[in-house]
Amino acid sequence: MAKSIAEPTRQFTYSTAPARILERHGITISTRQLQRWVELRRVDHLKIGHRVYFTDENLDALIDSLTVKAVR
Repeated sequence: MAKSIAEPTRQFTYSTAPARILERHGITISTRQLQRWVELRRVDHLKIGHRVYFTDENLDALIDSLTVKAVR
């Protein structure tokens, strides 16, 4: 039986994450606002040395936390 290799998760930096959020959700978020949310620990991230990376799951969780759902 062959082992299945999971596709590696794409990671985004401060400069590429806002474009990914716009592409997936249609919401514009600035790089500086993303940096503030990381400093306030509002968004999960992976920090390697001085570089900060985000996955699609991290960015989706951020958008879900910012979304107000209407109750009808």
